[in-house]
Amino acid sequence: MKNKPTMKEVAKAAGVSWPTVSYVFNNSRRVSDKTREHVLNTALELGYTPDIMARGLATSRSYTIGILFNEFNFSTSIPIIAAIEEAARSYNYRLVLALQGREPKEAMLDLQDLTARRMDGIIFVSSTDNLDPAIVEALGAARIPILLAYTSPPNLAMVDSVLPDHVQGGLIATRHLLSQGRRRLAFIGSDENNNATRKRVAGFLRAHEEMQVEYDPAMIVYGEYTAPSGREAARNLIASHRPDAIFAADDNIAVGALQACQAAGMKVPEDIAIVGFDNSALCDIILPTITSVAMPFDKIGRLCLERMIYRLQQPDDWKPEQTILPCSVVSRETS
Repeated sequence: MKNKPTMKEVAKAAGVSWPTVSYVFNNSRRVSDKTREHVLNTALELGYTPDIMARGLATSRSYTIGILFNEFNFSTSIPIIAAIEEAARSYNYRLVLALQGREPKEAMLDLQDLTARRMDGIIFVSSTDNLDPAIVEALGAARIPILLAYTSPPNLAMVDSVLPDHVQGGLIATRHLLSQGRRRLAFIGSDENNNATRKRVAGFLRAHEEMQVEYDPAMIVYGEYTAPSGREAARNLIASHRPDAIFAADDNIAVGALQACQAAGMKVPEDIAIVGFDNSALCDIILPTITSVAMPFDKIGRLCLERMIYRLQQPDDWKPEQTILPCSVVSRETS
């Protein structure tokens, strides 16, 4: 049986020092991307894999990060988790995923369970910007590093967070419609107490103010993040106000709005334009294809992992940060 190759053998084959190989696998010092890739490819060719258990004993780390998420949401949480996982591989970290219970008590137990499993840190991935106060309190009291993805409750200022700029997303979506000459814009959101919806409305209003276009408050309506809710809201708006554009706070709402417009005999985008939010797979499946605001989920996931690694490696230099990333409009057939 062939012996497992050693780190020194990888170093010799790669033409680098064995400490450099150690730096690559332990992420203990900065190594150029070119050298890192060369060392990793050499290790792969030789069949070398680091001994994670031994590495953990030597550094008092498990090299495992817990991911607690509150919903299987294919538009938000799943893309973020996928990006975190890809970044974790490059740092030789493993992930342990846990789906949060729906009740606050269950969610707290899930968080406590992850903490007890000797995670180096926990990234909480939320598909909503609204968190139960009990969960917020538990996150703040955790004794290991915590980082928030997609959400940033105001009373968790001492916790790192990475999230999309919902206000800017609402702003660029509305600018997109106003720049096409649309003047009777409607906004369809979810619960008006939802933080993300409130921020997107703020962007909607700011765009009107910037472009000096009046808006009708009666054309800002709320419902749920579902196609039936969007369909009903759009049907009522068409009957009472006849908008020439709809900004939907979610792609599911946009799908329902599109159906209502088609049922009313309106041509999209000739008679009415529609812009959604999330840039989900629905946008390319439904016909006509739906213009939508894309959130930078890949960047959110990667930055979450990188911020966590930095905190673990440089605890004395670490300071909590809220990183807000811009969104973009992906134009399709509905506008």
